[in-house]
Amino acid sequence: MGDARLTTWIDWYRFARRALEFGHAEASSYATARYVEEQNRTVASEWRAA
Repeated sequence: MGDARLTTWIDWYRFARRALEFGHAEASSYATARYVEEQNRTVASEWRAA
C-alpha cells in the first residue's frame, strides 16, 4: 500500500487481511471500524472549517 492513505472500506479490509493476517470476520469488523473513524474525522474537519 505504500504511503497512500487508506480511505475506502475495501482498502481497510485488504490491509487487515494482508498486513494483519486477519480472517474474513475480523477483517470485516476492522475495516468497518476504521472506515467509520475516517468518515467521522472527515466530517469533523469539514465542520470545523465551516
